[in-house]
Amino acid sequence: MRNSLLTAAVLAALLCAAGNVWADLTINEGTEAVPYVIDSTVDVGGTLRIAQPGNVAYVLVDGPDGWLTGCTAHYSFYGDGTLHLDGGVLGATDDRAGTILGRGAGSVGLLTLTQKGDDGASVYTNSLSCGYSNIDAAPATYQSRIEISGDDSVLDVAGDLVLGIYGSGLSGEGEVLQTGGTVTISNYLNIGSTTGSQGLYTISGGTLVLTGSARDIHIGGTNTAAGTGTLHVMGSGVTSITVPDRIYLDAGSTLKYTIDAGGVTAINVQNAYGYLNGIIDIDLDPGASPALGSEYDLLVLGSGAVVDIGDVTQPAGEELIWQLDNSEAGVLKAVYLVPEPATLSLVGLGLGALAAARRRRR
Repeated sequence: MRNSLLTAAVLAALLCAAGNVWADLTINEGTEAVPYVIDSTVDVGGTLRIAQPGNVAYVLVDGPDGWLTGCTAHYSFYGDGTLHLDGGVLGATDDRAGTILGRGAGSVGLLTLTQKGDDGASVYTNSLSCGYSNIDAAPATYQSRIEISGDDSVLDVAGDLVLGIYGSGLSGEGEVLQTGGTVTISNYLNIGSTTGSQGLYTISGGTLVLTGSARDIHIGGTNTAAGTGTLHVMGSGVTSITVPDRIYLDAGSTLKYTIDAGGVTAINVQNAYGYLNGIIDIDLDPGASPALGSEYDLLVLGSGAVVDIGDVTQPAGEELIWQLDNSEAGVLKAVYLVPEPATLSLVGLGLGALAAARRRRR
């Protein structure tokens, strides 16, 4: 694999020396068991393509010395391509390119960031599209995915992060699974952006923060022909979720919370409002046992405005378990409605005693 890298790097250098504007790097080899390894600095000088049509590729950027730089675009393009950065780096704060994971029918694009010792993986990109017209038949799982783990891993997007895009008559499906690290998006996060497309963002650890000018989260798209999206906040291990402007929850899309023994991390919308027209779904981690009346903040608005839940729905029967409470200005809470087992037992005993007393009076 390292010989393949050397050949590609030498070819790129020769093309640049010859005055060519583009010196692309295309990789169509490697598996998870035997990856194509990059463990030094490679100046791509053009488009990075991982897996062309009909090909499978698995590329490991092995940190701390593995670094892909000088890219004008990044693609996992029409094939089955994985880019795994294990403490490695793609780009830099002043060296970015647009990224597409999974483009075209049946294509798969995986971007994985993991920690290696003290070194987190780092990816610096412009706009990032995950799942671009890649579904010609509904799969069992999301085909295009971004995974972020480790305390020090960084995904820095200087533009939009879009999960699930419709194009060329095909829907798209894209997913983010964040268990650690920091994801910074310098525009909006769009989960399930266009007609027929689906997006899922699951966060159970680390930090998610939006910056820039259009600093909104859209769950279910940004137009009248939106797709379906889910933002899932899992437990209390998330450091923070910060949205400077607005959060939109479109009809048919879902804002989901899983409450664990420590509660759940609220979404902090700093400046403006929440526009909620979809589903709010709350469930319990198996290790959680809240008391009757326990309250959990779900959404906090810095504007202090009342959180409008008039168009929000809950899954069937969930309103008997959880009450959505917006009585406090700027806060949406979940209130637990189920008595503890001991309380239920006492109620049952009381009802039984009453029934016995009635029978005796007869």
